[in-house]
Amino acid sequence: MISLQHHERWDGTGYPYGLKGDEIAPEARIVQVADVFEALTHDRCYRSAWPIDKAVDYMHDMRNKQFAPDVIDVFTTRLWDILDILNQYKD
Repeated sequence: MISLQHHERWDGTGYPYGLKGDEIAPEARIVQVADVFEALTHDRCYRSAWPIDKAVDYMHDMRNKQFAPDVIDVFTTRLWDILDILNQYKD
């Protein structure tokens, strides 16, 4: 279910089913935020990693669009913990 739904968007414009809001499983909403943040802040073969502040700004800009507002609120509240974990395991 998580792998099927983590590309759905809160506003209903995602894929594969076009689910919207609470139609998306809570677990998929959480994984989506983690997946996008990880993707933005790490190098890819097609682009360099974004700075943390740019990625966080993007995450906030996409609140109520791509991301569930309550998940972004928790992401924001726990950002220092997330960054601490990221720094501990950067290798």
